[in-house]
Amino acid sequence: MKCDWLAKVFTLAAASTMAIAPVLFKPVDALAQGSMGGSIGVQEKSVSGDRDRPARAPAPPARRSAPEPKRAAPRPANYDGIWYVTNIGCGGTSGPVAVSGGRVSGGGGVTGTVASNGSVRTVSSSAVGWGRISGNSASGGFRTHGGCTGRWTAVRR
Repeated sequence: MKCDWLAKVFTLAAASTMAIAPVLFKPVDALAQGSMGGSIGVQEKSVSGDRDRPARAPAPPARRSAPEPKRAAPRPANYDGIWYVTNIGCGGTSGPVAVSGGRVSGGGGVTGTVASNGSVRTVSSSAVGWGRISGNSASGGFRTHGGCTGRWTAVRR
C-alpha cells in the first residue's frame, strides 16, 4: 500500500513533466537568434527594438577642398661676409670671421653654422659659442673648455 501512493506520485510527476516539456525544452534553432549571431528569423538586429523605421540613407561623401597652392620654401637670409668679432671676458680677443653659405670659419680653428633665422653656433679647440645675427650686427655668448664664460659682439664689414 505504501508503494501505491509512491507510484502515483511518480506517475503524476512524469505526466506533469511531459505536459510542460515542450515549453521548457524549445527547439535549439529557436534559440539561435539574438546575440549569438544566428541567421534564422529576422536578420536585422535592432538595439532599440524599432524595426518599422526605414534605415538612414548613407551620408554623402565629404567634399574635398581644392589643394592649397605650393608655397616657395623660405629663402635663407644672406649672412655671408666678413664679420669682425670682439670677445668680452676671459682675456677678450678679437678678429675677423668669415660666413659663407651658412658656414662660419675663422682664426684659431673656429668653425660653426648660421641658420636661416640668424641663430649662430660655433666651436673651437678652446670654446663653444652661440648667438644671433640681425642685419649687420650680431651678439652672443661663449664658454671656454676651462669653464670661463663671456660675451661677444660682431659687425659685418
